[in-house]
Amino acid sequence: MTEQPPPTLADLTGQPAPRRPLWPWIAGAAAVLAAGLIGFGYVLGNDSGPAPAAVAATSPAPAPTPTSTPTDWTRDGCSRLAALGTPADPTEAWTAGEAAANSPYPGVAAAGDALRDAADAPHATIPGDGPLDIAEAELDLAEACDAIYGEGGW
Repeated sequence: MTEQPPPTLADLTGQPAPRRPLWPWIAGAAAVLAAGLIGFGYVLGNDSGPAPAAVAATSPAPAPTPTSTPTDWTRDGCSRLAALGTPADPTEAWTAGEAAANSPYPGVAAAGDALRDAADAPHATIPGDGPLDIAEAELDLAEACDAIYGEGGW
């Protein structure tokens, strides 16, 4: 004689077997999904992209001294500003700001100081606020140069 499995509740009562509750599976899946999303967000949130270039411990070398008149500082700062790339290299921006800061014109000197300070800030090479601060200071210096030499005449 072959052995038969023990009778189930459905065999004894004639009713279908009770269904297993589904909520533990749903709660478990939700917990796994939440943990995965949190982990994924943590990885993305801590990814700062490529490592920023090392910031020099000292400021770049000062701009070369223009010859002849004090207005050469103004012309030198404005022409260095025009030669900056996009986005500006903080070292080159610092040099343009340093030259403009020595200008006898107060507007150019103030904008040059602001550009030099923005380029010398510790966060100048980190994507985000550093390049934005430099760009804003460049615009201020460009407006000051335009006021003296005319639009783009520097």
